[in-house]
Amino acid sequence: MGWFLFAALVLTQFGFCLMFSQLLSASMDDMFRFADGKSHYLWVSLVLIICFPMTIFSDNLSLLGIGSLIATVCVIYALISCFISSCMKIHSNGGPHPTCNNHGENIPVGYFNTLANNMMVLEGIAVVLPVHAACTQKRLVPHMITIVLTCIITWYLLFGLTGYLAYGLTLKESLVNAMAEDAWGKSIRWLFIFNVLLSYPLQFMSAQQLIDAIFKCKPRSLVGLGIRLFINLVIWALAMSMPASAVNIVVAFIGAIPSCCMVMIIPGMLTLQIDYAVAHPDESRSSGHYWKMMVTGNGKFFTFKRLRAIVYIIIALLIMVIGTYAIVYDNWVKPSS
Repeated sequence: MGWFLFAALVLTQFGFCLMFSQLLSASMDDMFRFADGKSHYLWVSLVLIICFPMTIFSDNLSLLGIGSLIATVCVIYALISCFISSCMKIHSNGGPHPTCNNHGENIPVGYFNTLANNMMVLEGIAVVLPVHAACTQKRLVPHMITIVLTCIITWYLLFGLTGYLAYGLTLKESLVNAMAEDAWGKSIRWLFIFNVLLSYPLQFMSAQQLIDAIFKCKPRSLVGLGIRLFINLVIWALAMSMPASAVNIVVAFIGAIPSCCMVMIIPGMLTLQIDYAVAHPDESRSSGHYWKMMVTGNGKFFTFKRLRAIVYIIIALLIMVIGTYAIVYDNWVKPSS
């Protein structure tokens, strides 16, 4: 399970970096259209040139902390501005966009596809792990995380709901790209771009520290620099091979598979096995009897904690299977039919 968790964390964190590269490319293409669409390659390469030097200092949490504060200011401005603009759009439309509906499309497939997209957002908590390890006042971290997550989830709900009501199904990329091309809209785009550039090394950090530990190398040693360059080049190559519009596919795939495992399945499985594993420490963890007793509770009543864990696992499996099916069908099967 340790290696599986490692692979899931690496995929999700570097998947964020790929997503940021595509988001920046889409935002820059929206502002500067030239070279018959080939400018995408320029913007993706620009991300590599700017962000690779920052990933070299992935062990310097003080420096990354400064970047995080600047990124926070940028994204708060963009969020509040987009929220206000969406409310103004709803008012000018005289209500919700005509393509909005109460039930969504393609139920239940579309519902689980949406959940797959959102699961990757929740996995961003992995950035907290190295921060918690380096913090000198660890008892304050859980309280701070609760406050931050509450604020983030609240903003996501407001941001997503107003954006959907304002633009409906016509919105295919970032809500930032739907802003008017005036001075206000350009300021939103530029601060969003700064946020993306500064967030790239933050997401890179947690996964890269695990890789450094495996290779037993220092960040700025020849091996450490070589690994960072190789990973950045892989992200760059993937971003170059896909259009900026493919960002939703990247988010959905990573959210449907590794993020579901990290956020719901692994915590649920650990919750189920605690009581039985402690009571039977010598039993093989790979035996069918062990897994059966772990799920059934060895004859014990289903507590709320155990029942909740089973529900989480079932929902996660549905998101993985139906969400992945929806992604493949909507992007490859449906266009050819």
